[in-house]
Amino acid sequence: MESKEIEIGDLKYLEEDLTGEEIVSIVFILYGAEKPKWILEKLENNDNKGNFLEEYAKTHVNWKLIIIEALAVTQIFECIKNLGVPISEAREFVRKSHLINSGIKLLYELCESLTQDISDKLINFIKDECNFATIRNVDQLEIFLLHAIVNGKIKIASTLDACDFSMIHNFKTTINVTDQKILEVLEKFPSKPNTLDNSNDSNFNNSSENFMRPNSVEQIQVAMSNTLLGNYSTKKMCVLIINQQNFVRTTNADLQKMLPDHNLTERKGTIKDREALQSLFESFNYHVTTKNDLTHIEVLREVDKITKQSSEYDGLIVCVLSHGHEQIFYGSDSVPIFIRDVKEIMSSKLLLHKPKILLIQACQGTSLQRSVRRIVPSTENDGPSTSSLISGSTRADFLIFWSTIEGFASVRHIDQGSWFIQELVKRIRETYRTTNLLDICTAVIREVSLRRGYRDECMLPKLESTFTQNFRFPTD
Repeated sequence: MESKEIEIGDLKYLEEDLTGEEIVSIVFILYGAEKPKWILEKLENNDNKGNFLEEYAKTHVNWKLIIIEALAVTQIFECIKNLGVPISEAREFVRKSHLINSGIKLLYELCESLTQDISDKLINFIKDECNFATIRNVDQLEIFLLHAIVNGKIKIASTLDACDFSMIHNFKTTINVTDQKILEVLEKFPSKPNTLDNSNDSNFNNSSENFMRPNSVEQIQVAMSNTLLGNYSTKKMCVLIINQQNFVRTTNADLQKMLPDHNLTERKGTIKDREALQSLFESFNYHVTTKNDLTHIEVLREVDKITKQSSEYDGLIVCVLSHGHEQIFYGSDSVPIFIRDVKEIMSSKLLLHKPKILLIQACQGTSLQRSVRRIVPSTENDGPSTSSLISGSTRADFLIFWSTIEGFASVRHIDQGSWFIQELVKRIRETYRTTNLLDICTAVIREVSLRRGYRDECMLPKLESTFTQNFRFPTD
């Protein structure tokens, strides 16, 4: 799908063509999973002309495609035509695209399917659930759904199955629905959230207030410290290290629209991270494979290859060192790779009940977190400038450790390597004989969060885990 070239500054004119209701729908889709509290306050203050699209574009690499998808989902086809995109192509793009959170898209589909009578009943149901009497000057269902998200009555996660829509199911039991279209939409809401996936609404909210929550790490620690859980076998692990240092822009015309707005710079210092990880895992006699400067296709091919190889081992560790943005990292051809696609490949039945670890040293945004000044050497950031008879969930026994939370850059020393990888390797070497991996990761989060750059940079790594046993590195 191609569109005529538009600049971020053009978006304010596009927004001027939208009605107040259309703006509410668009920002609900764009920000509902990411910053629900912030956007709710804006909308309730009647700030319906707040240059929302322009602000969104400034913080998202793939903003053009995402905004086109949002316009197509809300069926604002006139604006799509103004962007030079044929409506038929926009419809097909929405059918295949996963750029917008699936839980938010489903909630919007519900808004569109409900009759006015049932919509009013849902609004009143949300009012009762959220314990407030009135909302100022608003009556659009999307506003009330934002209240439900902010109050934790609806929890949005990175995948539809991991979302918690218990409130929607509870509401369904209070009404008598005969309309087939409404029934079909209601049936799409998963009834049982995936409790092993620690993703929740705070994973998408960029406010510092929510990011300072421990993300259930304490609960994970307590559970995993229980010796009754047992330990994974970890003597023979397969390790893949993907080190992206140099970047070019692909000349493939079909991929041009996916490229970041700016050329990706050389990642100075990444060799230190690669060497530290390789030395660490080789010290455990793990099978280590290192690949440098892979294109997006080569990355997925190598992950698939190592996943199949690791079926003969105790588990799999994949380390990604690259530039990145929200939920993606880049191939050496500057084409983005969705982290969920890597996780999907690793979640193979060949590795059922075996530990799968994904370490990601890459930015998840462009903003730098700031704190108290402390003089240290110069830093950069990693952003854009076989069948089985056993059963179980392939989503279990997975750990993802991100160098930073969504929306923020990841700090890397140009000579000594990244804060995250260097601290992780140091902690494992010092404590692996007495400490399990989850406790090590928690210590890394604390230590990295206390570091400061010469321009007040700070970082907060993020841990996601569905481990069902303790992971301990071999001690002999």
